[in-house]
Amino acid sequence: TTVGSKIRFGLVAVKNVGEGAIESIIDARKNGRFSSLYDFCERVALQKVNKRVVESLIKCGAFDSTDAGRRQMMESLEDVLDYGQRVQKERSGSQISLFDVVGSGLRPTMPAIDEWDEKQLLAFEKESLGFYITGHPLTRYEALLDKFTNANSISIKEKNDGATVRIGGIIRNTKTIKTKKGDLMAFVTIEDLLGSIEVTVFSSVYKKIHDFLVDDNPIVLQGQVQKDENSVKILVDSLIPIDKVEETWTASIHFNLDITKIERTRLAELYDIINKHPGLCLAYIHLRDPDKTETIIALPDTMKLKAGSALTREVNRFLGYNAVETVCREAAASPQLNNFRKKGLGN
Repeated sequence: TTVGSKIRFGLVAVKNVGEGAIESIIDARKNGRFSSLYDFCERVALQKVNKRVVESLIKCGAFDSTDAGRRQMMESLEDVLDYGQRVQKERSGSQISLFDVVGSGLRPTMPAIDEWDEKQLLAFEKESLGFYITGHPLTRYEALLDKFTNANSISIKEKNDGATVRIGGIIRNTKTIKTKKGDLMAFVTIEDLLGSIEVTVFSSVYKKIHDFLVDDNPIVLQGQVQKDENSVKILVDSLIPIDKVEETWTASIHFNLDITKIERTRLAELYDIINKHPGLCLAYIHLRDPDKTETIIALPDTMKLKAGSALTREVNRFLGYNAVETVCREAAASPQLNNFRKKGLGN
């Protein structure tokens, strides 16, 4: 249900939260909002709202309004539930107890610990809700996906049958079967930021990539579009972990140096940094005098480099500005590669 600019999500759809628990929560809410996990466990009927229910509510973010961290609440849940049960038992008794006198003063203390990382937070949201609420595991890879892929689960529908595509996503489901020859192949569901698509991994490819076919694993694959009247699928040619995309599919690396800001001695230091990242990519140094000249130097084959965040981060930190550019293989990069070839920079 939309409420202004927000969405209210029904508790009945949260894993492990049944109608009995929800009715108890609603009944307790009649006396006001829950101010904390302690307050919640003091007021709801804990014989209906058990530990599994509270765990799912914490994981999906239902207690975020209390300002306690999700990991904090999970780590202290046993103690808080015990506390809530004692409070309720004392309240139901006929005599005044310490809980009536000092109340929250006896509340257990939550540990001062860091929150789960984003990957773990999102995994728990997916576990308890069936989808992500506060983000998506692919969000931090958007720049890579924009550069190295040419399709997504929506745009692929416009591709021609047989077209070669690259698409990135999270592995959601893998069904492995045996062929008549006894070889293994797989049917895999890939989810990206916009939807999902089915891909087929034949036995010849399966042998090479089966270790990567793990649920929730972020990957990028290349293959051919297979279309019929009712569906669009991909026949996989290759598949790699998303953090290997740059080093696998980068054609060349370019260092853009402002010669008005760098001294000759610093070039020697840059040479040492570059030499720490040997690999398979061609590399070029662009010596630029802004608005005047640009000299391009192709590094020898003996200085091919490994593309990736480690090289980019180290060079940019050394120079103090974003100096590293990469050109990826395949159609998305062909205009830029053609320009470099016209300048005699090789393939």
